[in-house]
Amino acid sequence: MNIQAKKLELVQRILNTNKPSLLEKINKIFEQEGETDWWDELSDEERASIQEGLDQLDRGEGIPHEKVMEEIKTKYGLKWRLFGLPGPELPTLIFWIT
Repeated sequence: MNIQAKKLELVQRILNTNKPSLLEKINKIFEQEGETDWWDELSDEERASIQEGLDQLDRGEGIPHEKVMEEIKTKYGLKWRLFGLPGPELPTLIFWIT
């Protein structure tokens, strides 16, 4: 059964029920689903990959942002302008000009 057919079946069952307790349970499931952390939705492979990257950074094996941006600029023949915003807590905006 495909996802759309399953949805229609569930809607039909919800519409046909007269049990407030069942509807409350269904509602709680939807509420809990909304509270799920994105990390919990990742596969074991995705989590391991992220952890590997974090471990590399901890070992000082990361590539500085400026170097990555320069490599992209060179590789794709792009020009960019940096526009700093007032205040140290605000990020620098990068505008790509091709």
